[in-house]
Amino acid sequence: MTVDGSKYKGDNIAVKVNVVGKNNEDADVTLSSAEKTLNITPTSLAGSWTAPASTTVKIGRDNYQSTFDLANGFSWKATNDKTIWKDGSANTTDWGASPLTVFGVDLPTFTVASADQQYVSITESGVLSLTETGRNLDPSAKKTITVTINAAPGWGTITGYDAGKIVTVEIKLGTASDQPFD
Repeated sequence: MTVDGSKYKGDNIAVKVNVVGKNNEDADVTLSSAEKTLNITPTSLAGSWTAPASTTVKIGRDNYQSTFDLANGFSWKATNDKTIWKDGSANTTDWGASPLTVFGVDLPTFTVASADQQYVSITESGVLSLTETGRNLDPSAKKTITVTINAAPGWGTITGYDAGKIVTVEIKLGTASDQPFD
């Protein structure tokens, strides 16, 4: 049996079979005339996702001109425990080629709600900076932006992904980033 990776999404595979054997004269003998359905549950090839202990980035008066590596501490490992993606980059060390190509998937992306895109800019590797609009927010106002890391394995569900795909960016330009924003 061959599974087409471009179509398989990690669900059970139903296979309908008729059981036929050979007798002593090498003739086909139907052993079961009723069609049977066999469900094959393959091991997920999607791997596992790890997020850092803290997924909140605080931007205040002391660091608003800095850049922030949102991918730092995040990793995606294959079921063989080799790293696919870590800290915003594909890991070619364990694979000899891009593991994204090996698995036929795209680089994880970073998305922000369209209403918040005016405040931040994020590179393909997950480096965030404030835009001019973001740097001019009211210093007394607290702005919270949710950044989602989007990983689409195509081969099942990534273990731990749903619980660890969000980075919260808190901005309060009138307060130092090491102080409470509330």
